[in-house]
Amino acid sequence: MPDRLLRVNAYTTLDMASVTTLQRRADGTDGDHSAADTESLGVVNATADRRAPDEIRLEVEADHTETGLPAHAERVHLAPDEAEELAAALERHAGRVRDANEEADADDDSETDADDDSETDTDDDSETDTDDASTA
Repeated sequence: MPDRLLRVNAYTTLDMASVTTLQRRADGTDGDHSAADTESLGVVNATADRRAPDEIRLEVEADHTETGLPAHAERVHLAPDEAEELAAALERHAGRVRDANEEADADDDSETDADDDSETDTDDDSETDTDDASTA
């Protein structure tokens, strides 16, 4: 991405994150989603100064070449307690999403198994019919 504002290197937390750039709705109200919202790849990084760190910085930059917006990045300054609170919330939500995905995968697997069983039954019947036809 040309004109990158954040430095990206091997220590960057997430260098290919999905970022949604939110836009105010045309009617001036906020909503869950707007047609003007733009999905792109971007960078999300958590960092602190190496020497004498006094804050944690959470940085986000969307790939502006995909959004058509001017290059921009956001930086959130966090105290250690705030960073820990955010980390705990992220872990809690990650667990909820992981559980939901595993449940959905289990449902998909049981549907696939049911489909496989019905296909196997059909295949067994057709083999039996073929065998009966060849012996008749």
